[in-house]
Amino acid sequence: MNGKRGVIRLRIAVAALVTLGAAIVDVPAVAQDASLKLVQERLTEAGYDPGPADGFDGPRTRRAIEAYQRDKRLAVTGTADAATLDALRVLQEPPTPTVINASSDAPSLRDNAAGSAFAQTAERASTTTPDASSRLALVAALIAVAIGVFWMRRRKRASAINAPPAPAPKTRAEREGQRRSEAAELLDRALGRLDAGGHTSAAAQLSTRGADAVRSASDKATPSNQTKARGWVAAGSTATVAGRAIGGMVYLGPGPRDKRGGAPCGAFIDPSLSVAKKGGDLDGSGMSYWPKYSQMSAVSRATYLDWLASGRQDPGYNVGYMFLYFYGLERRFLVDDPDRDEREQIVREVERLLSIYGGNGSVSTYLGRFLDVARLALLDDDTIPSVSRTAFEFPVVLAVALGRKIARGEALNADWVRAWWRAHPEAQVRTPARRCEAEFNALFSVLFAEAYPSGMAITRPKRTLSGAYRAASGEFSADYAPLEAGEALPDVSGLRKPVTDAQRLADQAMERLDKFSRFLGRTPDGRGSFEAFALLPAEIRDAFPSSGIDAIASWAKDIVTNGGDIGAGALIQRLEGARPEKLTRKHLTGAADALAMVGHGLAPDPRFALRPPRLDEPVILFRLQDQAAVAEGASDAYRAALLRLGLGVFVAQADGDVATSEREALAEAIKNADDVTADERARLAANLRWMLTVPPNMTAFRARLKALGAEEKGIVRASVVAMAHADGVIRPGEINGLEKLYKAMGLDPHTVYSDLHAGTASDAPVPVRTATGGLGGEAIPDEAAPANGLSLDRSRIADIADQTERVSRVLGDILGAEEPDDTEETDDEGAVLGGLAPVHAGIVVELLAKPHWTDDEMQELIGRRGLMIDGALEAINEWSFDRFDDALIDAYEGYDLHPDISKQIEEARAVSYG
Repeated sequence: MNGKRGVIRLRIAVAALVTLGAAIVDVPAVAQDASLKLVQERLTEAGYDPGPADGFDGPRTRRAIEAYQRDKRLAVTGTADAATLDALRVLQEPPTPTVINASSDAPSLRDNAAGSAFAQTAERASTTTPDASSRLALVAALIAVAIGVFWMRRRKRASAINAPPAPAPKTRAEREGQRRSEAAELLDRALGRLDAGGHTSAAAQLSTRGADAVRSASDKATPSNQTKARGWVAAGSTATVAGRAIGGMVYLGPGPRDKRGGAPCGAFIDPSLSVAKKGGDLDGSGMSYWPKYSQMSAVSRATYLDWLASGRQDPGYNVGYMFLYFYGLERRFLVDDPDRDEREQIVREVERLLSIYGGNGSVSTYLGRFLDVARLALLDDDTIPSVSRTAFEFPVVLAVALGRKIARGEALNADWVRAWWRAHPEAQVRTPARRCEAEFNALFSVLFAEAYPSGMAITRPKRTLSGAYRAASGEFSADYAPLEAGEALPDVSGLRKPVTDAQRLADQAMERLDKFSRFLGRTPDGRGSFEAFALLPAEIRDAFPSSGIDAIASWAKDIVTNGGDIGAGALIQRLEGARPEKLTRKHLTGAADALAMVGHGLAPDPRFALRPPRLDEPVILFRLQDQAAVAEGASDAYRAALLRLGLGVFVAQADGDVATSEREALAEAIKNADDVTADERARLAANLRWMLTVPPNMTAFRARLKALGAEEKGIVRASVVAMAHADGVIRPGEINGLEKLYKAMGLDPHTVYSDLHAGTASDAPVPVRTATGGLGGEAIPDEAAPANGLSLDRSRIADIADQTERVSRVLGDILGAEEPDDTEETDDEGAVLGGLAPVHAGIVVELLAKPHWTDDEMQELIGRRGLMIDGALEAINEWSFDRFDDALIDAYEGYDLHPDISKQIEEARAVSYG
C-alpha cells in the first residue's frame, strides 16, 4: 500500500516539475546584479551589514539600504534608488555587468532616474532567450533531482524502522553533572598541579562551568574539530589580516560558537569577515559594550586591527578594543592548555595592559581579578606574590599564599605582614608610603623587628577559602577551593587584628618619613642629596647613603679649622642649595641636625638659645667628640649652664663693653659647670663666643630694658642676683656689672647692694639712696650666721634659678629673640590654632575682632600679657607662614590683618565651636 502511494506521489511531483519547466521558458532569466554588488560593498565599507557582497537582493540587503537611507535622511525605499546611489558614489565607479530583464517588454534601466551610466551598462549586458534544447535539458535535470530526493527519503525511513530503539534522554541533573565533570577536567589540565608532595595547588582545583568551556573540552578530543574551531597565534609569530600585520597572541578563525547566543566567541578574528579599508572608529561606536569581533562593524574591525598592529598600547582608542584583545588572553590561559612559559608571557602582557589602561575602573577590576587567578598557577611558596590593590576585594593569590603559611603554623615576617596590610581594601596608605616606598619598607621592617622579634604569629581562622572567577568575556567561569595537605586553606581576608597592628606600624613609619616625603615633593630629584639624607630617620640612613655627606663633612672641618665663623645665610645655602629670603627656625634646626650627623655642632642652636641668629649674622661651627643623630638632646644641666652664661654676658655687655677680666670670668664659669658632658661644654664655649661676637644693639637693648614691666624687671633682678650668689662670693666686677644693668632698667644702681644683701630682689618700688662703698670680695656668711643682720633666702635663689624657661622668655624679648616654639595648645583653640603657644593663640583670637590695629592698641594688647611686641608678632607670623604660606599681621602705619587668612581662621573656629 505504501509503495503504491509512493508511486502516485512521484508521478505528481514529475507532473509538477514538467509544468514548472514549461513555465520557465516564459519567465525571464535572472542573473547576478553587478551594480547591486557594488552597492553592497559600499554599504559594508560605511559600516552597515548588507550581508555578503554577492549582487543578489534580499531582506538583509534591503534592511542595510533602509538603515543607510535613514542615517543620510533620504527617502526610505529599501531600494538602490538614484539618491542612494549618488550618496554612495556608485555612479562614479567604472560600469560593471548588471542584471536586466531579458524580455523585450520589461522596463529598461534607461527609464529609471538612475541615469545614463546604468542604461549603457544594461545595453551591453547579454539578454538572449534560452533555446528549445536548453529548456528540455533543464526540465530533465529537475525531474532527476526529484526522483533522487524521493528514493533517499524512502531509504532513510526504512533504516529508521530497522534501527535499535534510541536511549532515553538524560535528566537535567545528569546533563549538569557531566558538564561540570568535563569542565573540571579541562581546567585541571589548563592550570596544572604544582605540589609534588601529593596535594594539589589552588590553581589545579579550579573547575569551569559554561557551555562554551565544556564544548572546548570535547573539541580537544577531536584534533580535526580543534583545528577548525581554534587557531591560536603564539607570541613572536605574526598574523596578517586585511593587509595588516597584527602580530601574535590572538585567535584566528571563525571560532567556536557560544551556545547561549549562537555567536562565535568574541576574541576570534575571522579573516572571512569584511574589513573596511580605513579604521576611524576610535570611540568604538561600531561595537557593543560587550564586544565580539564577528558582530562589529567593518570600520570597527579595521580600527581593532589597526590597534593590534600599532603596538596595542594607544589609550586614544576605546577601551573596548583592549578588552576584546584581553578576552583572547584570558581564554588562552584558563581554557586552553599552555605551558608555564606561555602562562608567564600572558601574565606579563596583562600586567602591561594594566599599567597603560589601569586608570579605567573596569580595566583595573577585570584585569586585576584575572591576574589574581592566573598567578595561582605560578605561585611559589617562598615568594610574596605581586598583587594590585583594589578598593573592594582582597587579592585571591595573596589570600592563598598567606593561608598556606598560616596552615603550616609559620610566623609572618615584616615583608609578608606589610604585603598583607598594603593589599587590604581598608589600609590607609598616605603619601610617604607611596612617594618613598623603598624608605618606607625599610623603616617598617625596623619597627616590625622591634615590635615582633620572632615574627607575627597568626591564629588560624575557622573560615576556609573558596570563591569563583567569572571571565570578563562572560563566556566561562571557574570555582576554586584550594587545599593544603588535603585540607581547605584558612581564609585570612576577614581577619582584622593583623591589619590593625600593621596599620599602627605603618602610621609610625609614614609620620617619621613625612619631612623626607615633603622634601621629595618639592625636589623630585633630591633623593641622595645631603639634605634628603639629613631628613631620613637615623635607623635607615646606612641603607640609603648620600654621595654628598663626605663633602659636607670636609667642608665643615675646613670652616672649624679657619675659626668656625660663617654667615647664617651662607650656611643654609651650602646645606640646602639656595639662600633663603628669610631665616626661619626650621632652617636652623635642620642645619644643626645635618651638622651633627657629620660630627659638628652649631651655635646658637635655635631649640635652646636665648635668641637665634638673623640671616645677616654669623654663626659658629665647632667639632663634636661624638657624632649625633640630632642636636636637640641637651640635658637640664646644660640648659641651666647656658642660661647662667647668657646672664653673665648680659651683665657684661650692659655698658656696651666687655672687659678682658669679664671674658675670663665667663670662660671660667664654663670650665666649672657641673654635670655637663664634654660635647655640651664645647657647645657652651661656642655659644659664649657667638654671644660675644654678636652683641645686642645697645640702643634697642636699653630701650627694651626700660620698657619692661615691673614683673619682668623683678624677674631680671632676681635672676642676676641669684647668679651673683651662685659661687658663694660676690666680686667687685659682678657688682659693677649689676649696677650697669640696673641703670639700664632705669633703677637706682645702689639698689644692687640691698638686693645682694637680701639674697633676692623685691618687686616693690625701689627707694633711691646715697651710694656706698663697694664690697671687696667678701664671703657671704652662712644662713646660721647672718652678716649685718641680713640672711640669704637660698630656697628663693634656687627657685629663681630653676625658672629657666621664664627667664629665657624675658631675656629673649630683651635681646630680640623669636618666641620659643611652644606647641602646647589651649583647650578651646588647639584644633584651630594648633602650633601656637596659648598666649599667642589668645592674641590671635583678639586680633580677629577688627582688620586694623594702631601702634598703641597693639602695644596695649600684647603688653597686657607681659610680652614684647616684636617677639610676639614674629612668633605669630612664623606660625602663619607654616600654616598658610603668608604672614597674618602686616606692620605698616599700624598693623593690618591678612583678610584671607583671617577668614580661614574664623571659619575654622566657627566649625569647631559652632
